Amino acid sequence: MRSVAAEQFLAWAAEHGIGPDERYPHSNSFAYLPPPNEWLALDAPTETLGLIPFLSDVLDGIGEWQECLVWHRTGPWPDYSGEDDPCASLYSFMLGGAGIPLGFDGAIAFGRSDRHRLIAAAAAPILFGRTVWEDVLLFPDHGKLFLQCDHHQDVTLTFSEPPLAEPFMLHMRERGHEVDD
Repeated sequence: MRSVAAEQFLAWAAEHGIGPDERYPHSNSFAYLPPPNEWLALDAPTETLGLIPFLSDVLDGIGEWQECLVWHRTGPWPDYSGEDDPCASLYSFMLGGAGIPLGFDGAIAFGRSDRHRLIAAAAAPILFGRTVWEDVLLFPDHGKLFLQCDHHQDVTLTFSEPPLAEPFMLHMRERGHEVDD
């Protein structure tokens, strides 16, 4: 696991054709440029015992990757640990437990050996997020797709090319997950 400064992450994203979604300039969303993109939204299980294997299957289905960059939608990783709100506190606790330095402005690169930490970072907004400001995005190093794990208990995949969605959907169906075309 390593920290990647915001400028370095944004340069990496630009090299892979990914940038701020111009259709929604105030949303801090990303897209392959130029839009439109092929995307797929999956309903994530909201119970922990179902969510963890689901996220593991998603990571297995996104192609060969050695590192996965995780970006907080608002930039710096928030620290809600002192909040009275238990969901906010647990959100920060889970991110901190994944090894993310709260307050850091940049991406965190997780290697395959840090898979459990990557799953924890992806699960935090699904389990404890309540606004877009708690969503996280995952960018595998191959740059062919990226994922948004969000407060609506969704995992949305955005593909650089439409044909890439079909093998992913087949993989998820083979693992027993519902995937709509």
